Amino acid sequence: LGVLVSGKPSYEEGKLLGVPPILNGTGLAQAEATYNLTVEWKVDGLIVGIVFDTTASNSGWKNGACVRIEILFDQKLLYLACKHHVLEIVLCDSSKVVFGATTSTDNPDLKHLKSIWHNVDKASYKTLQIKERKLKVLRTESIRFILTFLHSEQKFLPDDYREVAEVTLIILGETPPRGIRWLEPGAHHHARWMSTIIYCAKMFVFSDQLGYENSKIENLERICLLTACIK
Repeated sequence: LGVLVSGKPSYEEGKLLGVPPILNGTGLAQAEATYNLTVEWKVDGLIVGIVFDTTASNSGWKNGACVRIEILFDQKLLYLACKHHVLEIVLCDSSKVVFGATTSTDNPDLKHLKSIWHNVDKASYKTLQIKERKLKVLRTESIRFILTFLHSEQKFLPDDYREVAEVTLIILGETPPRGIRWLEPGAHHHARWMSTIIYCAKMFVFSDQLGYENSKIENLERICLLTACIK
């Protein structure tokens, strides 16, 4: 569990107090580990708010880490909930249109793509044909952002982040700095939003070779538009 504090003037950018091991991921375990570190660093009297992901173990009204932390500090704290995961929920619900509601990784469409991947002509792919003026503006903004991101994070970029960025550039009709390359499909899980983006993009660009029905292609196109242009 990583615990950080931030505040002016000394730690405006943040200070890592520690990464204590916890026996489980319950709200109580996280709260106690967090509180103990603030006491150890003698900042427990300075805490006024908490930043957290909106998982049940954090935000649960009865046993969540936030409630437990307030009890330990014996005061109300300002909640600064991270909204990043809201977009994952949108993507998850959108992907159900194509894949259907499932908690299984054994998806027939994904298995089929992986099984014939070596027979797919990687030079024959299609891109998003964006005609709406508003989407064209978003396309330009996305391309600019991704290129800046790739150039600034070259040395420290995880492989899956890089693949999402490069695949997005390709479906938008651009060539990534490293050129056009298609990596073999890897593991997929319905909770991993990056693998969902990658799979949907590959299924769309090679949909003609995969023999999909028009309805599936249209749904894949919508998801690709969502992930590539909508922020």
